[in-house]
Amino acid sequence: MNIDFNKLAAQPLGSFCRISKTTWRKLGLLAATATLVGCASSTIDYSPASGPGEEGYTERAISSDRYSVTFVGDSSTELSTVQDYALLRAAELTVQKNYDWFSVASRETVELGDEGRDSVQVTQTTHTSTSCGLIGCRTTTSPGFAATELRSVGESQYFSTTLEVVMRESDGEDNYDAREIIETIRQRI
Repeated sequence: MNIDFNKLAAQPLGSFCRISKTTWRKLGLLAATATLVGCASSTIDYSPASGPGEEGYTERAISSDRYSVTFVGDSSTELSTVQDYALLRAAELTVQKNYDWFSVASRETVELGDEGRDSVQVTQTTHTSTSCGLIGCRTTTSPGFAATELRSVGESQYFSTTLEVVMRESDGEDNYDAREIIETIRQRI
């Protein structure tokens, strides 16, 4: 078989790869679907919020060992992820403040949504702790509160979790090991 490459080169490229209009439409539909699936499956980054009520985490010191930590998700972030991210930030903050353990004095998760207005929700809490020594036991009760700025945009639904955490130097009842929490949640991110 003899091929005349000069003749071949003179023919238009379209004559070699003819693709029907139906095939082009299918390819276009496939590309559009892939793009939409990529957008729909995106999740919020674990990062500081850019402002009050924005997506991400914020923290506020209540005392030297007590903080309010909030994580606000977006409309594609699942409730369990919002709660995990708030707990992760509490654990990271605990380690940053040179503590190993923390307890959650109060926890509040709010579903926000479609009314398109802002509000502030305040929750009053009380933390009771008992410490025992050789002579006897001492029980202390300290008041606390958690304020959450709620934000709503259009018809989207999203979640916000606020934790009031008390940092500890040693393990105790209902305490979380901060480093273990960080390792466990980071493996899922």
